[in-house]
Order: sequence, then structure tokens, then C-alpha cells
Amino acid sequence: MDKTKKIEKKDGFMLGVLSLMLSQVLIKLLGLVSKIFLTNKKGFGDIGNGIYGSGYQIYAMLLTISSIGVPNAIAKLISEKCKVVLEDKIFQERIAPIKTALENNEITNEKFQEIFVELFKERTKEIFNNGNHTDVND
Repeated sequence: MDKTKKIEKKDGFMLGVLSLMLSQVLIKLLGLVSKIFLTNKKGFGDIGNGIYGSGYQIYAMLLTISSIGVPNAIAKLISEKCKVVLEDKIFQERIAPIKTALENNEITNEKFQEIFVELFKERTKEIFNNGNHTDVND
């Protein structure tokens, strides 16, 4: 059964890689079509294409600079929210018996996930939605 899960995981990964490759080819083809169209458009020609290329280089540079910090900022916000949940006293009290059972191999990982979702569904919803951080580190 483990081999089939690994094969399915590998197939899913390869399918993702294939879809990314095909989307990149499609994007490049669309870019080529627009370049050919603009180059052959009456009144645009080489001069217009040169101006477009210069403007695009500036745009690409500004886009790169402006998007550098966005993934880091999102990761930081998510990690701070998760830290609040993990430091929550109610969370720690509820997780202690489950942690002990996992360490003693009394329950499987799948069963743990089911228990975890049920026990903490309301508490995590409360923390994430309402921003209730009153009982953290009391």
C-alpha cells in the first residue's frame, strides 16, 4: 500500500511539472504572437518595437523589485498566527494526551489527524477569525 501511495505522489508531482511546462510554452507562444503582430503593424515597426522593449525592461525590473518581499511577508504572517495557536494554553492541554498516545504508538497518524481536526476546529477558528489572543501566555 505504501508503494502505491508513493507512486501516486510521484505521478501527481510529475503531472504538476508537466502542466507548468505546458503553461510556460503557451505563454511563450502568446508572447511571440504579440511580438510578431506589433512588429508587422502599420506605423509601429522597428521604432515602436524598440520603445516597447525599453518600456518592458523597466516594467519587468520594477515588478521584480516590488514582488520580492511579498512571499516573505505572507510567510511571516502565517507563522505568527500559527505561533499564537501553538502557544495557546487550551491547545497545549488538549494536545498532551494525544502527544503521549502518538509517542507510545497507540494511535496512527491518520487517526491523529482526525482527532486533531475535531478537537481544535472551533478553537483555531476562534483564534484566526476573531483575533482572540487573550489567553496566550497568561
